[in-house]
Amino acid sequence: MGDRCSVAMTILHSEEKKILLELGRDQADFESDNGFRWKLIEFEDMNYGAYEERLALTRLGCTFFGHHGSGYEYPEAVFVAINGVHIDIEALDGEPVAKLNKSGKPSVGASKKVKAFYKMLAKAKKRMGYTAK
Repeated sequence: MGDRCSVAMTILHSEEKKILLELGRDQADFESDNGFRWKLIEFEDMNYGAYEERLALTRLGCTFFGHHGSGYEYPEAVFVAINGVHIDIEALDGEPVAKLNKSGKPSVGASKKVKAFYKMLAKAKKRMGYTAK
């Protein structure tokens, strides 16, 4: 069964069937469809935050973003995928976290990853016509 947690994803309507198929689901446990090009789908218990499935969806060219809760073996994270690239980054209260080094400053790699996440998130939202805050 594995380590399970909740997963929420904002997806394009046009990719919903492909995404549900890859996630092994007929439907989401919860969805919010507001009539725009995108919708929010949520699942209560996905294995390891659906990490492998999200990577497969990225390889298929899907655009999505979201977050997953913490599991026994991993922390909460936020993620985004667009143009065949996927970023999954540790989060706290739904926001990406850059770990600090021993001197109390964000490591160069962590800062770059957070900046890359926000840049990709902006591109994904633009592609979706996402207007929510």
